Amino acid sequence: MKTLRSFVTVLVLGALFALIAERFAGAPAVATTPDPRMIAMLTLGDCVTCPGDLNGDGLVNSADLSVLLANFGDNCNIDSDGDGFTVAQGDCDDLNPNINPNATEICDNGIDDDCDGLLDFADPSCNDDDNDGIPNNLDNCPNTPNPDQADNDQDLVGNACDNCPNTVNINQQDSDNDGVGDACEGSYCQMASQCPQVPNAQAICAGTQCQYACDVGYADCNANMLQDGCETEILNNNQNCSSCGLVCPSGHVCVNGQCVLQCPSGFTNCSGQCKDLLNDASNCGACGLPCVFPNATGACVNGQCVIGACAPGFANCDNISANGCETNVASSTANCGGCNVSCNLANATSSCVNGQCVIASCNVGWANCDGITANGCETNLSNNVNNCNACGNVCVPTANVTSVSCVNGTCKITGCLPNFLDQNGIYADGCEVFNNPN
Repeated sequence: MKTLRSFVTVLVLGALFALIAERFAGAPAVATTPDPRMIAMLTLGDCVTCPGDLNGDGLVNSADLSVLLANFGDNCNIDSDGDGFTVAQGDCDDLNPNINPNATEICDNGIDDDCDGLLDFADPSCNDDDNDGIPNNLDNCPNTPNPDQADNDQDLVGNACDNCPNTVNINQQDSDNDGVGDACEGSYCQMASQCPQVPNAQAICAGTQCQYACDVGYADCNANMLQDGCETEILNNNQNCSSCGLVCPSGHVCVNGQCVLQCPSGFTNCSGQCKDLLNDASNCGACGLPCVFPNATGACVNGQCVIGACAPGFANCDNISANGCETNVASSTANCGGCNVSCNLANATSSCVNGQCVIASCNVGWANCDGITANGCETNLSNNVNNCNACGNVCVPTANVTSVSCVNGTCKITGCLPNFLDQNGIYADGCEVFNNPN
């Protein structure tokens, strides 16, 4: 044991002197970075758990100056070559930064570059699945033959398997699964300014996808936003009124996104109906303006309300349209049966009944003995021998009477036969006294 320890001591000191000589031979006076082998030799301790360390001294076999004999030092957790991996983390050569678990296996150099325990073509990464002569770990399309390894967009994915060969898209994202990557369909983004500008729409970047909102009055009716944007105008489009596919009915047009009735020339749309405002009594001069008059029907002439016809028994005798047919010609004695038709019958009090002048009553001493209304109470009962005091009361000559008269409505004897006298003055007995001249 003492001999072995002396042997080890000699080796350590020899190595130490070799390192010192190496440092001072043409090197700067002060070393700025300690040599990892110096650290390994001067650090006490052990590292029996390091993989690939036959002697358990903390140095893997490939980096150990003495594979069989343990050196002093504990290097399991020291990243000696600065490649980001320590021996404890699987670095099988911690003195070579090109060898570590994250390295690419070089298939023909006889070194386990990626520290997986498999050399060269024994390592699966050195397989050539597509048989194009390029190992999988170096092939930019490991499952698609491409011996030329062309990569136009330099995104490390070869043209042969790149879903956007001219646009960088390392993750090969294809949201719609159409075989064309989002990056060259214009839908991939990190900010809205990266989204393609399309007509009549505003772009937003939602996550990593370009989305679009159509401008007011437009819609994407052909579902091809990236090609022509919101291509369809929908405010005045009869086939797409306010939304895609909403067709206005026959006779209607789209106005501000609403299907409205289209009226022929000379007519106006009044609440969905075409009206002639020049001649429509319900919409005279304007929609909803009716021609209404008292006791009359209204008419519209050139957009102005006028009286069309008076109701039965009424007339517009003052010629004022506003008060309609104001006169009741069925009962007005001043306008009986018509304007200015006055009931003014002779010797009578007149009235108007159903538009006809009638005699309400005759004046005292008068009568309508001929039954004709128009001439009123034409008969004077006080002096008419045929209608004395009453119609049909005729003063007939009585005995020995030659003539009679009507005086104040009473029959009187005005003449007797010769030699006869009306001595008693009684009409009924005539000229009752005989006067014999002899």
